[in-house]
Amino acid sequence: MASLENPFNLVEEGGTRIIVTYKKNRVVGMVSPYAMALASPVWKKFIFPPFRQMPPNSDTAVFLERAGTTKNIDDTVVLETAGTTESSQPVVTEKIATSKLETSNLSVEPTEEIDFAEDPAEALLILLNITHFRFTKVPLTLPLDTLSDIAILCDQYDCVHLVKPWLSEWLADESTGWKAAVYVFGGSSREKWLFVAWVFGREQVLKDFSSSIVRNLCTHGEGDCTALEAINGPMPPELVESILRVRRASIEKALAIFNECIDRFTSNSGVLCLHRDAACDAITYGSLLRGLQIHNIHPNMDADDLDISLDDLIEELASLKVHVYFKRDRYTDHSKCFATDFVKELDTVRKEIEDPVLESHIHHMEVQRAKLNGEN
Repeated sequence: MASLENPFNLVEEGGTRIIVTYKKNRVVGMVSPYAMALASPVWKKFIFPPFRQMPPNSDTAVFLERAGTTKNIDDTVVLETAGTTESSQPVVTEKIATSKLETSNLSVEPTEEIDFAEDPAEALLILLNITHFRFTKVPLTLPLDTLSDIAILCDQYDCVHLVKPWLSEWLADESTGWKAAVYVFGGSSREKWLFVAWVFGREQVLKDFSSSIVRNLCTHGEGDCTALEAINGPMPPELVESILRVRRASIEKALAIFNECIDRFTSNSGVLCLHRDAACDAITYGSLLRGLQIHNIHPNMDADDLDISLDDLIEELASLKVHVYFKRDRYTDHSKCFATDFVKELDTVRKEIEDPVLESHIHHMEVQRAKLNGEN
């Protein structure tokens, strides 16, 4: 039986040694090379390197020599045996053909040692327990950090199919797990949900969370984002860039509403007031500029110069009040001299925010779901 003291001793003998950093200590364990090779195509290449030759004096070579003749035909190992029965009738020749890399021990000897020292040990142990059928050792619930580490290893070693039986339990709170606070980036590790969703094919989670980031993300200097830069772990390819691009485009649309209003005054030397009263124009234009100034926004401002979130920007701009000339009599109502409805226009901007999840992300998640369902 495997050692109780060392959880990484998954077989007693005849296995491949593994090096793991477990609880800050270097631990040497032992695994079944054949179970590992079946579990992951990457592990398979580690353990049975494609170009590694079988030692001529190895146990496998001696066995083949004693049992019969070995021939290599188009990367296929063929073992031939022949003999006679007591009635001197010839025995039908047996041929056992198998791919070199798919054979357990007919082509190459397994690697003696694999170094997993850089991998997260807790997550690796869970995958190894699954690989070696120690299912009672697999937890039914996981903290996000461990779940994230498992996602990283599943992606790194192409073995997402291993976790299918436990995934529904591990992701039980997927629709709310990333909504821990009002602000998306509050110092927690919720951003790890992005990679978890991408690896395990949870398309709706990735879409919802990415869109939430677009709306709530704050930046610093030229559109950079400390929160995204500080994420300790991998992210879906090009997702950060897509989030920042969509945020910038949406801010530009919001600012364009006000820039167009300003341009109506700056590009026209005539009177815009419906009643041809220049004083109305002065009041309208002045209150518009003053309202923007109060919110630290100036005409033709670059979107990258705004560090507040898109949601906060829309809320502040929607509260801006533009004043018109007072009503002097029943014939000169200036209430329609400025007709732009900021609330309506900004609500349209909010509704038309582009989805930052790219087609490449969607395709990847489709492939991952196929692997989980045993279709790939």
